[in-house]
Amino acid sequence: GNTPGLPENRVMCLFEDSQRRLWIGTENAGVVFLHEGKITVPEPLRVGGKERRLQSACEDQSGAVWLLKANGDIWRVVGGALQSFPAPPGGRGGPGQSIICETDGAVRVGMLQRQFEIDARATFQSPELPLVGEPRPTGRLLSLTVSPRGGYWRTSNQGTPRCALMTEILLKLLAWLRSSGV
Repeated sequence: GNTPGLPENRVMCLFEDSQRRLWIGTENAGVVFLHEGKITVPEPLRVGGKERRLQSACEDQSGAVWLLKANGDIWRVVGGALQSFPAPPGGRGGPGQSIICETDGAVRVGMLQRQFEIDARATFQSPELPLVGEPRPTGRLLSLTVSPRGGYWRTSNQGTPRCALMTEILLKLLAWLRSSGV
């Protein structure tokens, strides 16, 4: 059945920020918030659709929330203000897959064929993203996952059964490491 207030039931992404807002990325109705039992649809984030749906989200150390759209556009939300950035030259490499905020402050973006790091400490006065280094090829990136011990995990698939198996093995290893406290 329908969730009261939710414009669509096909949810593609969920993310809870430090203010306890649940960001809900729907397939075709954009992004909505669930906060203290109330659902709101912020106007600038209302646009959805297959290419513009929310793919991934994270919150950096300053409290800025980063949103990665399926088409590769990146949005940064600070104090209710929204900044929109296209994927940087050389960083487009296919649809957006993952955005992560690491414990050391790094913000990493994984596109299907490229990965790059954003300088989250920059002033963001320019319409372009401040990058750390150059975007680099990744093969066929599936996901990025932050490690609570620092750094991150990356899974990719080169289109071969062996790589798909390696992805499955890495995910099982990650689950084991988290459960064992290693």
